[in-house]
Amino acid sequence: MLLTKISKLLRNRTQIEKINLGGGILALKVLKRKDKEVLDLLNRIKELFPNATVIIEPGQLLSSSIGFLISKVIDINDGNIILNNSAFNLSSWYVPKLMTPHLPKGSSNIIGNTNWGGDIFTDNVDTTPVAIGDRMIFGLVGAYYTTTQRSLHGYSFPNEYYFKGEKNNGTKFN
Repeated sequence: MLLTKISKLLRNRTQIEKINLGGGILALKVLKRKDKEVLDLLNRIKELFPNATVIIEPGQLLSSSIGFLISKVIDINDGNIILNNSAFNLSSWYVPKLMTPHLPKGSSNIIGNTNWGGDIFTDNVDTTPVAIGDRMIFGLVGAYYTTTQRSLHGYSFPNEYYFKGEKNNGTKFN
C-alpha cells in the first residue's frame, strides 16, 4: 500500500502534523461511515501517523446543491442561446448544471455573454423550444463561486439572495 511506503520513507525524518484528504466523494463516504475501505484508510493513517491531525473538507459536498443561478436568455444566434451571465466569469473550477428547462440532445450550445470561446454552460442540446427572455435555472452553484469568480469584460458577479422557507426575505449579499 502506498501509505505504508510513504510512512517508511518519512519515519525518523519528520513529524507529520496534518494530513488533508480533501473533500468530494471521499468526504461523503466518511460522513456516511459506510465505506469500509475509507474507514480502513483513516484507521491506517492514525496508526502510521498517530500525532497527525486528519482533515476532511466536505465544503462543496455540503453546499454545492443549495445554490442556484437564474439566467435570462438575451439572444439566440444560429441556434445557440446566449445568457446574461458568463460560465467563465462565475468560476474557474466548476460549470453550473442546467436544471430547467430540460433540453434534449441536439447540436446547439448555451453560452455566456463574453467573447471567450470557452464560455459554455451546456453543449449539444436542442434549443428550439427556447425564446429570448426565457429564464434558465442552473444548479450546483452553492460552493466556491464567490471565491473563484472572474470579471472578464468587467461584468459583475450575479447578486446573491438569501431565502428562508419559500420566500426571499429581502436580504441581498454582494
